[in-house]
Amino acid sequence: MFTHFLKIKKNSTREQKQSHDAEHPGIVFTFDEKGEIVNRQGQLNLQVSDDLFSLANILGLPDHDIRPAAWVGKVIEATLTGAQGNSLDFHGAIEKEGAFWKLRLINITRLVTEKHQKDKTAFRGKCVERSIETILSVDSSELDVVVSKSLAQLTQLYLLSSASLVMKDNNDDWRAADSQGSALELNLFIRENAHEIVNETHKPELIQQTLFSGKKYSLLITPYYYDYKKEAFIIAGVSEKSDIDTEDISVKCKLLAGAVLARKRELEYSSRDAIHEYITTEKSIYWIEYDINKSAFIIPEPMCKLLSVDTECSHQDFINKVADAEREEFNDRMNSAVRRLGSIKQRVRLQHADKQYFWYELNLSLERTSKKEERRLCGSITLVDRIVKAELEARAAQERITTLVANAPAIIYLQKYVHGALKSHYFSDSIQSLLGWSAKEFKKTSLPEHVHPEDKDIFYNRTATLLKYGIVSCHYRLLDTKGQYHWMLDEAKLIRDQWGQPQEVIGLYIDVTESVHANEKLNASEERYRILVEDSPAIICRYSKNLLITFANKLFLDYVSSDNESIIDLNNFLSDEQKEAFHSRLRKLSPDNPIINAEICLHVPGRKPLWVVWAERGIFDEQGNLQEVQAVGRDNTEVYKARLEMYQSAKMAMLGELSTTLAHEINQPLCVMRMSINNLKRKMKNAELDIDYMKKKLDRIDEQIERSTRTIEHLRFFGRRSALEKKLFTPQNAIDGALSLTKDTLQNNNIHLHILTSPTPQVFGHQDQLEQVLINLLINAKDALIERKGKQEDFSPEIYINMFHHDNLVNITVEDNGSGIPPEHLDSIFDSFFTTKPHGKGTGIGLNVSLGIIEKMHGRLTAHNSERGALFSIELPANKSSNTSVTNIT
Repeated sequence: MFTHFLKIKKNSTREQKQSHDAEHPGIVFTFDEKGEIVNRQGQLNLQVSDDLFSLANILGLPDHDIRPAAWVGKVIEATLTGAQGNSLDFHGAIEKEGAFWKLRLINITRLVTEKHQKDKTAFRGKCVERSIETILSVDSSELDVVVSKSLAQLTQLYLLSSASLVMKDNNDDWRAADSQGSALELNLFIRENAHEIVNETHKPELIQQTLFSGKKYSLLITPYYYDYKKEAFIIAGVSEKSDIDTEDISVKCKLLAGAVLARKRELEYSSRDAIHEYITTEKSIYWIEYDINKSAFIIPEPMCKLLSVDTECSHQDFINKVADAEREEFNDRMNSAVRRLGSIKQRVRLQHADKQYFWYELNLSLERTSKKEERRLCGSITLVDRIVKAELEARAAQERITTLVANAPAIIYLQKYVHGALKSHYFSDSIQSLLGWSAKEFKKTSLPEHVHPEDKDIFYNRTATLLKYGIVSCHYRLLDTKGQYHWMLDEAKLIRDQWGQPQEVIGLYIDVTESVHANEKLNASEERYRILVEDSPAIICRYSKNLLITFANKLFLDYVSSDNESIIDLNNFLSDEQKEAFHSRLRKLSPDNPIINAEICLHVPGRKPLWVVWAERGIFDEQGNLQEVQAVGRDNTEVYKARLEMYQSAKMAMLGELSTTLAHEINQPLCVMRMSINNLKRKMKNAELDIDYMKKKLDRIDEQIERSTRTIEHLRFFGRRSALEKKLFTPQNAIDGALSLTKDTLQNNNIHLHILTSPTPQVFGHQDQLEQVLINLLINAKDALIERKGKQEDFSPEIYINMFHHDNLVNITVEDNGSGIPPEHLDSIFDSFFTTKPHGKGTGIGLNVSLGIIEKMHGRLTAHNSERGALFSIELPANKSSNTSVTNIT
């Protein structure tokens, strides 16, 4: 029983170890006594190639008898092939577990790679360092050879195609002083085009260059500056094989170029005088002495020329060259240094020969000498004008920033992250001008104390959002010292350290109280405007040039049974004539004439037509192009129906006036038919009837029936109500229709008609309404002529009807030779209920209705007196697309 228990416990322990090996972060190999792999586990197991069978394979040793026992206690470093063909570096040791041996390996590939890279960088650095040491110590005769070797070494270290040193020649042009590398074509290209390549380069730059052969190279151009001037370049040709670390290459190029230039300068200034001249010219540093016994400055020749003084300049003459602002202090400190045999260091402005002042730094100290009569203060005087001016500008900029922050309409603040909370650390002085608090007072208080109670949730959510996402922008109110709240826009950003831990918050408070109140007023105004538009008793909408509705109020949407979400096409509710009228009006809209009024008809399927008085206003862009149209419409259906009723009533009144004539027009054919029938009966009774006679009488009866039919059909056409929509019609047909109803009554009154018409285009409107106008004018003319005939028996009454086409207008005139219109009546002749006829004879609405009809056709009806009598003129716009109607001239 106890043996069985031990076996179970061993199996359990083995399973636990196997589970632990599977979770190993590297790979675990299990070997038998001979070193053959019997198992492998670990998290990197699948990333290592399966071509491993023994410990010898892992160690990379010849496949002979290698026992694991011999490697216990030794550190094993192995490079294995990964599943993707890559190399993986491992580190571990062999341990014995039971009857087997286990090698646990940890992946150190990244560490090995970093070490190799560091070794490579260090090796390159040492090589370049040795080259620099050689350059700085080489004789002038061997300098060019050493430079060539250094450039060649640079190409080898970084696998560059080329490396060229570019310097200025005697003509101040950039020229390649030396080129090394295997890319001969690139070297030749750089030698021939060095000036064009580097002349506009001011910082390290990588450019692409295609050579004449078509081969492409990347050129890393590294400038070297000395005393703020470009002195040299090194151009490195980077190929696909290059170890591209442009920053490292640029650094090494600068070091090499600096070493070459330094050695050249050193060789040029090998003597003490040359070095002194170099310091003087390059750095503007001059040697200066003060002879205490003579009270005079000993100034070098270049400095004497600048200051326009003698080489031995008296104390007072030198003091006179100092600017007024520094003169008193410098004189006092100089005298003090002389008395104490001490030193002086001060910056002063000295006046040059051109009367301009430049900043210099004077640095003098006592020269160590045993001779009292030769005691001097010696040192340097350095031109620091650029440095001082830069410092003054920086100080002024700092003052400006400080003043700007203190007086800005915003509060800059800092909060420190302390144990999970944000603590106020800094507030700019501008807080006093905005909230009345001093920065110190406000910092001592708790920020939530100043937040409006209704905005607490916003403030605390702001903190949580800031800590979570690192940035926040929100609005809440802060209390000022007067007890009033200000709306503040809080924009803040969380700063983290290199480990991602919160450090501090930089934020900005902007007072947006006026903006918030303005937005509230704007929202209220927009709401009033929305209510005004939505609840308006008028239709309000906007539409594009294609008549697509972009906005419509509730009244319009209710009529078309739609909502504001769906696209509404106004074309769906317009007839073809209405569409053409809409587009015609849109073409007439312009920035100078942006408003047009019209009467339109909207017809939604299944609903009654809606007549609307329509006012359109064009909306144009800066170029004057029509973008949209805003329209306001009022329901005019009842007025439109009333107008039609008035027109119909006027028609019926005319028919009443023509009733006698119409009765005669119908009765006359009936009489003829009766006579023909009686003659037929008499012939039949006397047995005298023959076929020809009977055919003749029947034809006569048929003619009279046709005549009556035409009269009745035209009466039906004229008497029915006008159609809703206007149509194109020929004006001649309206003239013919009017004459068919009035010719008999005119002839019965012995009135002679003169009709002269010419071919005209069609017009847009209602033919029956134009007939109504013409009939009204003819009846009025008849009544005027009968009135004159009653006063003058020998009078011959005449009416002249003319029609012609001119300037896109169709003109119809009706003229009589009566007594004309009294001048005092001309201005009121078209007024409602105005008439000159006897009581009971006229209604006074005929001409007013006629005027309305013509104006609805966009025409004009005018009246004046001619040489003959009264003349009424109708002008109607001709339809451009219609053909000219051809009629006979009567």
